[in-house]
Amino acid sequence: MDDRDVIKVFVDHLRANGYPSIEIERWPEDENRNTPEIDALAGPFAIEHTSVDILSNQRRDSDWFMQAIGGIGSELKDITFRLRIWIEYEDVAKGQNWSKIRQALKTWIVSEASRLTDGRHVIEDIAHVPFRICVIKHSDRPPAVHVGRFAPPDDTLPSRIHTLFERKGQKLAKYRKSGKITVLLVENYDLALMNDQDMLKAIQEAYPNGLPESVDKIWYADTSIPDKVEFYNYTSELVRKEDCSTLLGTKKPAKSEITLSTSQVEQEILAWEARISEKEDKASDLSLQIQDIKVAMNLFLGKYYSRVGTFYVKLDKLKLRIKEYEHRIDVAKGRKLTSEDLESIETEVDETFSQERRKVDDLENEASESAKEYDRYLEQEETQPLEVEFQQELKRMYRRLALKFHPDKAKDEKQVRKFQKIFAAIAEAYKKGDLETLKKYMKQAEREERIAKETPQEKLARLKNDYERLLGIITKLQAELEELRADETYKLKEKVERAKENGKDLLKKLAADLEEEIAENQVRLDGLVAKYKDLIGDVTY
Repeated sequence: MDDRDVIKVFVDHLRANGYPSIEIERWPEDENRNTPEIDALAGPFAIEHTSVDILSNQRRDSDWFMQAIGGIGSELKDITFRLRIWIEYEDVAKGQNWSKIRQALKTWIVSEASRLTDGRHVIEDIAHVPFRICVIKHSDRPPAVHVGRFAPPDDTLPSRIHTLFERKGQKLAKYRKSGKITVLLVENYDLALMNDQDMLKAIQEAYPNGLPESVDKIWYADTSIPDKVEFYNYTSELVRKEDCSTLLGTKKPAKSEITLSTSQVEQEILAWEARISEKEDKASDLSLQIQDIKVAMNLFLGKYYSRVGTFYVKLDKLKLRIKEYEHRIDVAKGRKLTSEDLESIETEVDETFSQERRKVDDLENEASESAKEYDRYLEQEETQPLEVEFQQELKRMYRRLALKFHPDKAKDEKQVRKFQKIFAAIAEAYKKGDLETLKKYMKQAEREERIAKETPQEKLARLKNDYERLLGIITKLQAELEELRADETYKLKEKVERAKENGKDLLKKLAADLEEEIAENQVRLDGLVAKYKDLIGDVTY
């Protein structure tokens, strides 16, 4: 999202929350290019947008990273394993030969990474790569290569915020004098490194005595999920408050001496419950997106295998038979063969190509099972189509349960195992449209919540821990969502669906191309079989 998109969504948020007729009236920055100007005027508000980098020079460093090794996985074909590559945040630097680094890493992945055992490795001696890499390999997961960076510690954020906000305040000053309510809209898109509480803490450190000069309100825009931007009004947390203990001439207690009254605890509980509710909505939405994509990908694979996969299996079998006959011909060429020789050749072929034969057989079984599952889905859709209200209830129930029983919310190893089992069961129930099973687990969750007893102080402590766990869950879910969207099956599904919108059937075209290739390979195989028969003559096994 660009700056103006964020501002437009923010004004939409204001319109839905107390300002029903508000519209953006002007973009002052477009009208005056000679002096610094604010971004927008909307109703009573003068709005200035700013993006805050979590780390110093974050955007510059991210650009360097992308030029050097970012997105390298999309340039690699025929990878048969999953590889995650991590480097230190500042390893990519100006003055390095980024194209040489990129090519060296691609060469290493293709030629060396396949030899690594599964698990974590630290690699320090790749030619032309001036830094070490940490890799995690999985041979049992869909093939892909992902690259990322470890975030370094950085305590400069408050000072950088202060410098940035002072400059923004100067632009807002004249509008405040004219009677406008000045709004500083602070944006961050980095879900992994930032959340609303950490941003608030950094701003409070930058401005311990209240709001910046000429700023009436500070709002935070979390754009980590572009289609679900969240806004937080920080104003009440930052306004200046008189220190009552100073006015009364009494000593303010040290932090360790401060205890909260019951009403204060209840107020904090309400505040933390509100924060948790917002994050739960985000986590639930992510869980639902992930599960919907998984279901859609499974259905697409079934459709794909049903229409195209069988042709691929047939083509792979033909190509394998061609390789086998080429091998037979190479061994038999120029020799006077006996029956024992023929048996020896067949034994050699069996040993040489046994692994490839198993691979083709596995592909055939996978294609067959996916096609059958897709046929069952079509049959169910035809006989028992899901009504809109039923689908909505199914989604609502899954959203709540997926968060309630997420394994990262477990308190100990025993509960982790329990939650993993339930989590898998609710995912399967959602996939099958089994609302009764979801209701059963919802009743279980509600029963456990009624049993739990805790004091207000215990509840407050638990809520704070729950919030931290939620942030971790959101980070993992976002990473999983990005991984799914980077999957080659998902990309193909999207490509097929876009083509369909334009009146094209890519799977039909692909099937036709495969049939043509099959026919060509069959002719080639027939020629090799005839050639081998000529070589062996009348010799029999």
